[in-house]
Amino acid sequence: MYPGKPCYLLQIGKGCSDYENRPEEPCKAFNCQWITNPEIPDDLYPDKSGVIISIQQIGDIKFMKMNCAPNEPSADQLTWFILYGLKNQINIAWDTLQKKYWLGDSKFNKAMNDELGSS
Repeated sequence: MYPGKPCYLLQIGKGCSDYENRPEEPCKAFNCQWITNPEIPDDLYPDKSGVIISIQQIGDIKFMKMNCAPNEPSADQLTWFILYGLKNQINIAWDTLQKKYWLGDSKFNKAMNDELGSS
């Protein structure tokens, strides 16, 4: 139970089965980008798309991540996400087909390579 992964309390199509009593971490503190970022299109709403876009951090580097929850991102979703990252010059990462991918500046690329090497 952490950002980007569905919780055992999740009821598909209904949401959290215990929303009023959900914990502060990670639930109340989590900000889905679909809610907080008006540039995220409606077809990336998590219940429709099966993916969650969130802001994450590695060291002091923030990046936007597309997480499977529970679906693999489609080609259209990945295309939008990559173009969004390039257009806005932000670091992005995603997982698909059990592999990690990322695109960003040299500091982010090094941090992700270092993290992958330590996994």
